[in-house]
Amino acid sequence: MTENKNFLEQEEKFLKELLEKYRAENPKEEINLEEEIKKLEDEIKKMEEENPNIIEESKDFWDNLSFEENNDENDLENEEVNIEKKERIYTLKNKTKIIYKYEKNTVDLDDCRAKLTKIEKYNKDGKIEVECFYHYGFLKKIIYYNEDQTINNIDYFNIYYDNEQPSISAIYLFFISKMDKYFKIKNLEEKDIKIYGNTEYGFEFLENYPSNMIKANKEALILKILIDDIEIEEEDIEYFIDDLKSFPTITEYYSNNKIIKKDIFKVERVMEISDNLFFNANLTLQGVLEKTEYYNKDNKVDKIKEINKFIYVTEAGFSEYFPRIEF
Repeated sequence: MTENKNFLEQEEKFLKELLEKYRAENPKEEINLEEEIKKLEDEIKKMEEENPNIIEESKDFWDNLSFEENNDENDLENEEVNIEKKERIYTLKNKTKIIYKYEKNTVDLDDCRAKLTKIEKYNKDGKIEVECFYHYGFLKKIIYYNEDQTINNIDYFNIYYDNEQPSISAIYLFFISKMDKYFKIKNLEEKDIKIYGNTEYGFEFLENYPSNMIKANKEALILKILIDDIEIEEEDIEYFIDDLKSFPTITEYYSNNKIIKKDIFKVERVMEISDNLFFNANLTLQGVLEKTEYYNKDNKVDKIKEINKFIYVTEAGFSEYFPRIEF
């Protein structure tokens, strides 16, 4: 216990000094309010000189702006629930059908705990366009189809145990060992543990987590990944389901049923630190598009493009019908 407390104190001291160093090297730019107002007035004056009627035209625009009902063909036309089949069917104005399929033991499809097993999208001609596959409600695969029903691309996902923590010393401190039977282990590289500081421009990369501090807790390098299609006891899934999260591993792109390129993803452990009101550290996982591999006609890698760009996965059911990888 004393050892862990000492580590926490050492870590917090290091992180605070790191944030102070960044701010000293990147002083906040002072804004002269009078100068900013004058710049704005000069811009307005210039616009009026170029077009004397701009104010009247702007007023007419807002006066005539119509707020009539949106007639977008992608808007929802009908929603149907089939309790027996455990399905919810959305029909859009363009006659696209989107079907949400749920686990057979689901009682109430409106229950937020109802777990998706699949989402299917069909165009107005009844041809499938997208299939999304889930395990315990967590995304495992998305298949996108061409008009001729051949595969355009496939996104593959792993389900990670991602429990937010304030320190690398607390990553699996409260994880019950009996849960380990559901997970396989993958090790991060030290370079994949990064520190970001909260600045006036958002979170900025400060540096990699110090190697000597990682070695003080080797679990910092451990990723727990849910074993594919494993059956989990109900009481166990309830214990850690809120700490599971899907991240992409590979996207395969096809042409004439042959792979033409692959997006390769990885997961980084990211610590975000802030001291706006009080010092705060938040350690979590982040998906990254690491690189893209391009394949030649012999199905061999012809070119590799390094990318290293953060991604996130949108969930179905909030503002979108489908999950997808966002860059």
